[in-house]
Amino acid sequence: MSIKDLIKNPNGIIEKAREFRYLVLLCVFLVFTDISLVLFKGIGISELTVSVIETEISIGQGLLFLGSLSLFLAFFMPILKHCITFSAFSLPAVVLDFFGLLKSESYPKDDYANIYDMERDAISENNEIKYIFTRQVQKSRSEEKQIEFYCLCLLVVTTCGFIVSPDQSSSLTFWICHLMLGDHDPFLFRSIQLFLWALFASCFYIGVYQGCLQSKWGEYKIYLPKYYKNTLNK
Repeated sequence: MSIKDLIKNPNGIIEKAREFRYLVLLCVFLVFTDISLVLFKGIGISELTVSVIETEISIGQGLLFLGSLSLFLAFFMPILKHCITFSAFSLPAVVLDFFGLLKSESYPKDDYANIYDMERDAISENNEIKYIFTRQVQKSRSEEKQIEFYCLCLLVVTTCGFIVSPDQSSSLTFWICHLMLGDHDPFLFRSIQLFLWALFASCFYIGVYQGCLQSKWGEYKIYLPKYYKNTLNK
């Protein structure tokens, strides 16, 4: 999206800012930036000023930072996600069933239709309503996967921040840890503390449980009994 597009349609960026996935992605970017500054410059993100950027950060270092962030999101995190899933489903079936990770296996698979099969049938039948429906479902599932991925990224990068900068008082992760684990009396700090715990609990549930541990058999399937039988009878 260009600057001209933002001027013409400012509501577009506002709508994106209201979405939870973009909030989590912004948090990932901020924490990753904070870790990079602590490691290579010895300062936290709260100490980052225009003068610091002009005098201590070169264009090459900025490009290396963007490359590292891209490598983290596009290479390291997908591998870690698959490793978590593989490790989890290597556990005994009794453990998986206790946590509800095998519940999709008990559903009758004939009652579920693959959304891509429905899209192909909609094209061959020239059925616009079915095609629009399948595209909306695919878009919704894709956004859900993005949220799960970004939540997992936030958990990992924040954990790395806790390890890298435990004593860096200007570090973002230092203040997050201080707010989450400290003993605060004022109502405002208590509210922030509860919000942070709720945020990370939500990220763990969405990013780890839903994104890595739940079976992906029904990821692109919808409940539609006898769909394939009706299709074959046409």
